[in-house]
Amino acid sequence: MNVPAGRRLPTLAALVLLAALTGCTGDASQGAPAERVSSASVPIRESSAPATTSGAPAPAESVSPAAGGCSDDPPATNVARSTGSGIKATVLKQTGPSSQWNIALPARTAGRVPELALTKLPSDFDAAFNRAYDKAGAFTYGGMVLQLHLTNPTRKKITIFDLRPVNMRTVCLPTGLLVLYGSEGGDFIGMTMNLDASRPVAHERNPDDGNVSTAPYFASHTIVLPPGESADIDLDISVAKRAYTFDLALDYVTEGGKHTELVDRAGHPFRATASSCPSTVNRATLSAADGRRLRGQHFDKILQRTGTVDANGQFTVSKVTTAAYLKKCDTW
Repeated sequence: MNVPAGRRLPTLAALVLLAALTGCTGDASQGAPAERVSSASVPIRESSAPATTSGAPAPAESVSPAAGGCSDDPPATNVARSTGSGIKATVLKQTGPSSQWNIALPARTAGRVPELALTKLPSDFDAAFNRAYDKAGAFTYGGMVLQLHLTNPTRKKITIFDLRPVNMRTVCLPTGLLVLYGSEGGDFIGMTMNLDASRPVAHERNPDDGNVSTAPYFASHTIVLPPGESADIDLDISVAKRAYTFDLALDYVTEGGKHTELVDRAGHPFRATASSCPSTVNRATLSAADGRRLRGQHFDKILQRTGTVDANGQFTVSKVTTAAYLKKCDTW
């Protein structure tokens, strides 16, 4: 089945990976999921941060001091290179699961976004979070929701037949600043990737009940982009055990030739990390070693939005210790 351009794609549960990644071997710092997208709890404009393409696997990025044997510079898996440039990709929005505005920064770069270290909400969420992603190597926390806008600027029809994470690295969990602003409500989204496994396979998710098909999405679907047309894709990226960096590969055909185009974020890989307070579903997937690793994670600083507002009607933010945060986690 061909999905026409100019429409949001049907709900997918994309890229379920099938074997645990290796690359961070210690028992000290990583893990959690992702599943619904919603409006955030305060007015937020959608991000216009551009995605970029690159011709080589993304370089390893130092994330945090190595802990328990994990590596800041592990080898990449699912290595891929760009062989085409026919698609223009733009990141419309990047948040945690359920559109939660939760983000984790490495200790060495947390000071690059000082407005996120204050006990009040930033005046411009998009600007603050985009700087954190692009300038401070921040990770979305507990998984990731990506909304991508794909455009065909060429004069030839493009047919996308696969979408997959590539150049993946399992890295040390960030341990600097954890910002928990949360969200409210939500609608099911298009694709899901489980980064705790080795190779992504896209699966369709029913938009009404959230059930995931066992058949791979791209086995019976393609995304067709006629010249000048576009399509929007929602990716729900699940993480339950560790922290990862990755690019996205779009595999497509145009005039009989097959090509791969890599998508990253402003020249850097996307980053997603597990939550040290996993959901009930993800908690059931964790081994004893996973549990020790997640409970052993320590942040230098945690800032959490409260349920109260100040005199100006803004939600307040409070400091929370790692011990207090874990103590309130009802899945441990």
